Formats: sequence, C-alpha cells, structure tokens
Amino acid sequence: MSQEFRLSVTPVGDDEYLVRTEKVAPGVPLAEQQVRWPIDQWLDQSAKLMNDPLMGVFEGKASRVFSRSSRNQAPNLVALGQQLHSGLFQGRLRDSWTCAQGIAQHRREVLQLRLGLKDRRLPRLPWEVLHADDRPLATGTDVVFSRYHTGTSLLKPTRIIPSSGPLRILMALASPSDRDSLQLKREVLHLQQELQNRTVNPLKNNLYAPEIELTILEQPDREQLTQALEQGHYQVLHYAGHSNLGSRGGELYLVSSRTGLTETLSGDDLAGLLVNNGIQMAVFNSCRGAYGDPSDLGEDSPERNLTEALVKRGIPAVLAMAESIPDDVALTLTRLFYRNLKQGYPVDLSLSRARAGLITAYGSHQLYWALPILYQHPEFDGYLTATPTQNATGDSPLPKKSILGMQPLVAGAELKTRNSATVEQEPDSAHLEVKKSVPGVLGTQRYENQQNSPLSTLNSPSQVPTPTPPISTLGSSVITTPITRSAVVIHKPVKKSGLKKSLTVALCLLPVALSAGFFGWRHLQNSNAKPEELLPAVRTPISQGYVQIHPVNLEEAQTAKVMAIALNNFQAGEIWAGLKATEALLDQVALPQAEGALQAVPKYAIDNPEVNFLKGRLAWQFQQVGNKKYSVDDARRSWEMALKARPDSLKYRNALGFAYYAEGNFDRAYQVWTEVLSSIAPQSNQPTSSPSVRVGKHISTATAGLAMVMAKPIPNMTPQQQADRLTKAIQFREQAIASDSLSFEPSSLAKNWLWSKAAIRDWQSVQKLQKVR
Repeated sequence: MSQEFRLSVTPVGDDEYLVRTEKVAPGVPLAEQQVRWPIDQWLDQSAKLMNDPLMGVFEGKASRVFSRSSRNQAPNLVALGQQLHSGLFQGRLRDSWTCAQGIAQHRREVLQLRLGLKDRRLPRLPWEVLHADDRPLATGTDVVFSRYHTGTSLLKPTRIIPSSGPLRILMALASPSDRDSLQLKREVLHLQQELQNRTVNPLKNNLYAPEIELTILEQPDREQLTQALEQGHYQVLHYAGHSNLGSRGGELYLVSSRTGLTETLSGDDLAGLLVNNGIQMAVFNSCRGAYGDPSDLGEDSPERNLTEALVKRGIPAVLAMAESIPDDVALTLTRLFYRNLKQGYPVDLSLSRARAGLITAYGSHQLYWALPILYQHPEFDGYLTATPTQNATGDSPLPKKSILGMQPLVAGAELKTRNSATVEQEPDSAHLEVKKSVPGVLGTQRYENQQNSPLSTLNSPSQVPTPTPPISTLGSSVITTPITRSAVVIHKPVKKSGLKKSLTVALCLLPVALSAGFFGWRHLQNSNAKPEELLPAVRTPISQGYVQIHPVNLEEAQTAKVMAIALNNFQAGEIWAGLKATEALLDQVALPQAEGALQAVPKYAIDNPEVNFLKGRLAWQFQQVGNKKYSVDDARRSWEMALKARPDSLKYRNALGFAYYAEGNFDRAYQVWTEVLSSIAPQSNQPTSSPSVRVGKHISTATAGLAMVMAKPIPNMTPQQQADRLTKAIQFREQAIASDSLSFEPSSLAKNWLWSKAAIRDWQSVQKLQKVR
C-alpha cells in the first residue's frame, strides 16, 4: 500500500512562492508556507552541472573512464540537492513532511512525493536531485518522487485497461539519415530480452505482473505512426530517436518513408493523437523531451517541450529525458525500468529503482540518474494495468499488501563506478534478424491476498507451430506463495512531562530515527552490488519457448494465405495487421476475399476510419469491374465517414475527391482537392509543384484532379472565362507532371486502383490541351 504527499508551488511575488500540501494521508497535518528562494542562483548552479564538464558526456563523446575533475562535481550536486530540499520543506511543511514519513514507516508503506510547479522557471530546476542530508530521495524505495502539472487535476486520466488485458507497448524507432545515429537496434534487443525472461521470486515480491506485448515500429513517418496507434490498442508509447523544443509543444523527429530524411511531428499534434487513442504512458528516449539545461530558454520564450504538451492534455504518465543521454546509459535505463515495470511495480517506483541501478553502474557523481523526469496525472496511481480486485468502474484501488519489506536499493550518495558492459550482456547477433516480432510475457501477482495461483506450463519451441499472424505472444505464469516477513515491534515512547509536541509528530519521529541505522546498514551491504543484483532474481523455466516470427511478404503470398492472415488477425483482435492483409487482397484485386475479410472485422472496430476507407475502396473497385452490387455512392459514403473520423488524412480526402468527380459533382471535387493542397502549404516553404516527403504523392494526385475539374466545360460561361479555366488546367497539369511524370502516364494510371477508366480518359484529354496565346 502507498500514501501520497502532494505539494503545489505557486509564485506570489519576485522569488517568493507559496508551498502548500494538496493531498496527504489521514493523520498527516495539512500545511502551507510562504518561502523565498534564490531561483537565479539555483538555475546558475544547475546550468553549470549540466554543461561543465558533463555536456560532452551527455552527447556521448566522453570516455567511460571519467577524470578526477568530473568527480569533484559531486559536492556541488549534493549541495544543490540539499538546498532544494531545505528550501522546499520549511516550517510547518517540514513538520508535515516528517510526520508523513513517520506514518509511512510505521505502516510499512511507500510514500509518494508529488510536486506540482506553476512557475515557468521552476520546472527547469533538477528537483530529482533532492537530497535529505546525503541521501537522494528519488532513488529509494520508501519514498518515490514524481512531478505533476497543476492544470491537469480537472482532466480525468485515460481509463485503466481491464486486469485480464495485456499491457501493450508500441516502441517506435526513428533514426533519420540526416541526424546522428543511435544504437536503436541494441535498445530493442535488450528490451525484448527483458520481456522474454521470467521475472520474479514470489517469496520476495507477492506482485501481480501484467502480460506484456511489445510491437516494434521501425522508421515510421507521421502516417504510419498514426495508423499504428489507431489500430493497435496500445497503452504505452516508447519513442527512441531525436526530439527538440518547439513553439507547438516541442518536436518529435520521424523518418520520411520516401526520402529517409527528418519528418517532424509537433508535441501538440502528438498529444492529441495519444489522448484519442487511449495511451496511458509515453516514454521518450530522446534529448530535450523535458526541461533540462536552464540556459536553453528565456523566461518569456514561446518554445515548449514534448512533456509539457502531453501532460497538459491529461496523459497519465510521461517519462522524458531532461538532456541528451549516451546510448549505453539509455539502454541500461530502459532495461532496468521495464524490468521493474513488468514485475508489477507502479511507474514511479519502477523509475526510482532504475535510478538506483544507474547510480550503481555509473556513480552518483554523474547526473545520469537525475536526467529522467517523470510527470504523472494527480489522480493516476502509477499502475498501467488494473488490480485483480479492481471494480468495473475503472477505479484503481491501492494494493492491499505493503512493499516496503523488499530490499532497498540505495541509501547513500556515492557508489562504485563500473563499466556498463558488465551490467548488460550483449544479445546474440542472430537476434538481429528479429524485427517486428513481439516476444514477451510475464506473470506474477500484485499486492493481493491470494495465497496461491495455479501453474501454467508452456510448450517447448518444437511443439509450438509457427503462427500465421505477424504478431504473436507467449503466455506464462509461476507458482506464487504468500509473502513472509518478520513482525514489526513498535515500542511505546516514554511519557515525559512538559512535552509540547503533539502525539502525531512524536509517532512520526520515532520510526524515522529507528530506521536510520537499519537503512545505513543495508546501504553498506549493497554498495558494491550490480544493478541486476538489486532486483529480484530472474528465473527462466526450461519449458519456456520463444518463437522467432518472420513476417509474411503479403505482396508475394498466395491469395488464400493472405486471406487467412486477415481473418486470423481480426479474430485475435489485431485490427491493424488484419487491415494490412485486407489491403493486400485489394491490391491483388481479390475482391470477394477482401469482402469476406472485412465482414470479419470485430463489431467494436467497424467505425474505425481505416475500416471505412477499405470498405469504400472495395465498393469502388467492385464498381470498376462492372459488379452491380456496389455503386460509387457506396464508396463515397464510406469515404465520407472515414474522413469525418480522421479529417487530416490526405489519402481519404483524395479518394473522396475522385468519388465526387465520378458523380459529376465537380464543385465538391474541386473543394476537396483544394483542401489537400491548402493543408500542406502551412507546413512547407516549398511550392506545391515540387513536394518533398511522402505527402508529395497526395499533392500531385490532387493537382491532377484539379486539372481535370478545370478542363470541364461549364454552361453559361463566357469564352474568356472558359479560356482562363483552361489556362489553370494546364498549369495544374504541368505541376502534377513535374512532380512525377511517370506516374501520370496512362499505362501507370491503369495500374492505380483509384483511377477509373473515365478519369484516365479525362486526364488524356487534359494532356492534349494547348496553351492559349
């Protein structure tokens, strides 16, 4: 069980702030204190710690063996953390905090310290380095630290998924060819390795571990990322690549599928995409995902970061890096974080344990452990899956069992530095062939009164047939036994006359004092431990199987096999994979098979915009081959529904334009195709005649459509007006051909399902137009 200590900081004057408790456990007194902080001095110290001499390390340019001068930064780091701690907890707030710690210790509960900052400058301070004396608060297991945005308390966080559902993670890897390359493959393989392994020793942690499914999305562009999130029903988005600050909530760098160069996605657009698709947590392994170096921005700068954009939209949890982080450190952090998360620990505690592992691996004199910044919604309890006792309303009750009986990770500030090569073993090179497969499965038990759970066995790899769908998971579980721990004896304090402090405060102070010697002894025992040794032992049953899945080439596969893939994926709830197979059937003009596949779409997904788009395409292609079962009207109505659900899709808009054109509604076709051009213009400084990136295809198609519309004769029009329209038609024609001349040859258009025979004839007429002199 855990208890919360939520603080808010509000500016009331020049360097003056009101700090008050917003939520505390029963028995903890509410408090508020007006304080005056030397913000400029703290920001200056933070900037020096970030830039001198660690900036080269952050960029991955420094050696793993640090000089003596870098170690001399340790006192400054500890001193800054102590100043932040003493500045935050003053007067009655200090008493309230001490009381909360005492009650949490007495009840053997985790104390969640959550900090909400309303000022623009305050979030740029490294609050993660808070030090109580010489102990960093954010690296323990008795106190866990996170931030929250003060404006999101009225926004309801994304609903927690049912306990029976898996935790689905989409890991997007983006490494544009015009930017520094990250070792993204290594990160994927390390994460896959963690999700494959069995996790827990049930005698240590009586936890409920969710089943985890990992999907890899390599080098996505905007459209591919959007479709994956819409179709996959994911709860976690993990992005590994590059990001930066920006005026629209920061910038995320994706990869153009056409050029391989950078394609940006603003934080505001990403936030809307994640909220609309039920993402509960976003993890950004990229630089400047959150405020880091205080010297980056002025106080009135309009630029923001990704984290700020997402938390303002109510994403329950966002984990981002304050600054760039070396690849090997990122790999270690990712591995440790997910290893704890899959054991059933909440997000904040998983991160706290991962920070402790970074200190063990690299030393507390480096800021690596402080770079991850976690924001959580005020009403989010940190669990990405529901407890077995969770009720149907979606509320997430606190766990019934205490977890303070587990071994603490770090109690001190300085640990021996070691090479990360000993922290993580490099996976076998054969695993490099694994791309879009998803290993991974886990099973344990989270804070419940259940005494035992049945044993579920796995078939050996030789007994597991290779599945047809592109995504597959393996399930497993282990026998659990009730947690055992020694009883806690609380000695009553001796009454003393003249005692002025309240009984509650006295009760708080005694357990804190008694625990100090205990945690100091545990620190000495763990000071030379490896990060893996600080976590519960991993046991891999002999019967555990792992199937490497080789994706089927849908373009070359036989029609019957592609249809089977579509049906199997729809039945398994993998909507996106089923739609890709259905699209392949339409490409093969296997229309009856595609119709059967679309009829197998689950009822909960029938209103999906991509489903409606493919239904419209099916009707359109049936109509083109002379099948009277469908009409152009059927295609138009399906495409209108798809565009209404996703109005930013150029693909949907272009298709709808052809439907209007085929119906003779040239005004509507002109309007739709004009919207295609106008939607791109604000995002590019280039003229529409030379589009770059993936949207170029949609631009040229819309331009050709406008040329055909302008070439149509209009009744009651003067000769001059008709000549002006033909001049515009010729201009549009030249723009379309200049962008991609081969694609607009009649032989090429005949292979494009969108172009009907009538449209191809009209285009040939446009090609014959001569300029009016």
